[in-house]
Amino acid sequence: MSYQKFSMTLGFLIWLVATLLFRFYGADFFLTEDAMVMGTFYFGIIPLLYLLVNWMFKKYRLSKTDRIRSVVLMILPGMALDTLCIKYYWVVFPAFSQETAVTLGSWVIWVNFIILIIGLLSKEKGE
Repeated sequence: MSYQKFSMTLGFLIWLVATLLFRFYGADFFLTEDAMVMGTFYFGIIPLLYLLVNWMFKKYRLSKTDRIRSVVLMILPGMALDTLCIKYYWVVFPAFSQETAVTLGSWVIWVNFIILIIGLLSKEKGE
């Protein structure tokens, strides 16, 4: 499988797992009124994303240009699908209030931002 297909597949799988977790368990742990919990969500995801994205870079031995392409391809499926999930949050996340859905939308943008930054700032071995 090419890195392009793998990037899109990985991005879709990340979106699917996250969406299912938030759909069925989000109301139990996505506590918008608790600053400590939300801080953990925003900053705790960074190491996981770093490890996952860099694992893919190493798996395919991607050049700097291909790394940037890879992260863009990785976030495309989730961005497209999250547009609908956030717009129709009461259907996808029935236990979420409007405030919680807005916070989830913010967190999703943050995750995409972090993935893009990892791709842009990553260096090839030997650089």
